[in-house]
Amino acid sequence: MSLLSKKKNIDMPPDIPVQIRKGVLDEIFLQVQKHHEEQPGRETGGALIGIHNADVIEIMGFLPPGPMAVHRPGYFKEDREYQQRMLRAYQQNISENLSYLGDWHLHPFWLNQPSLGDYHTDRLALKETYGSAVDGLLIYPIVFKHHWWNADLSGKYVSNDNKWGIQFYYLTSDHPHRQFDPKIVSGECLILNVCNVDREIALLKVCSENLQISVEKKDKKYATLILTHPNWQVDLKISFPPEYPFLPPSVLVQKRGSFHEQKYDSEIIQNWSDKFNLTNFLYEFENS
Repeated sequence: MSLLSKKKNIDMPPDIPVQIRKGVLDEIFLQVQKHHEEQPGRETGGALIGIHNADVIEIMGFLPPGPMAVHRPGYFKEDREYQQRMLRAYQQNISENLSYLGDWHLHPFWLNQPSLGDYHTDRLALKETYGSAVDGLLIYPIVFKHHWWNADLSGKYVSNDNKWGIQFYYLTSDHPHRQFDPKIVSGECLILNVCNVDREIALLKVCSENLQISVEKKDKKYATLILTHPNWQVDLKISFPPEYPFLPPSVLVQKRGSFHEQKYDSEIIQNWSDKFNLTNFLYEFENS
């Protein structure tokens, strides 16, 4: 199922109940703060996913922007091809009933409503999603910098550290953006756990002779491998997010006899594709 294609002609009145899991709000604020620390002043966002039927819309999670997304001051563009592949993986591994519900994005400063550019972008997404159907509806939350002078605009949707607020809008075929307040319900943000650590270990052993691999941590959410080799001057610590390979691994290097770790600068990881695996990274490392 394409990210930008959904069932047509289902009952979607503008006042259909909308609810969002508390875990989704928390995860959005977490990602916003992380992005703000790494790329201050630049926009980011994600595609909302969940259940949409005639009775309710429930926002259950969101898809990352993707490796080819564009993040600029005043401009953000998702990597839709990546999000399409990731949505299919969610549907195959969690529920085929999951669908695209809209997009959230960050305004790094105080603006808590859609810009003129947002209006055109969101209207285009609505048209691509529903075609000529008149009952289309998509949801567009906007995250913005929370200040004392706009505290009343943030309402109850404020991050725990009081740094960010979020305002919800929906868009239909016959109306512009309209502000609304979804109901917050309990529940965690959906996480796509498709990381196959055993497969990665098998590929690495074939790729590099005398490579020693130990598993430091392996649970439902994260896995960490330690890679050592007699010819290397350093050891590698590679951590996988549960969404791997849709999200890249993180790599730390540690010199032998030292307790200091530092992030490894890798072009492969900076330009990561979900079609890659660790053998691509290892080839780059051994030939650097």
